[in-house]
Amino acid sequence: MTWVSHGTKEISDKLMSIMAKQLKIEKSEFEDLVDCGISEQDLINIYLDRGIQF
Repeated sequence: MTWVSHGTKEISDKLMSIMAKQLKIEKSEFEDLVDCGISEQDLINIYLDRGIQF
């Protein structure tokens, strides 16, 4: 589990990489997810395409 301080406005690159790894996606995909560029169905499709069970 990753915790982010309530006062933090930006997430560091290192922390974004860690969070992406936890979700089993690339950092660029995580950035898209955070920016609402990836829908729930898109994320499901990424997992299915990679054979990741969720």
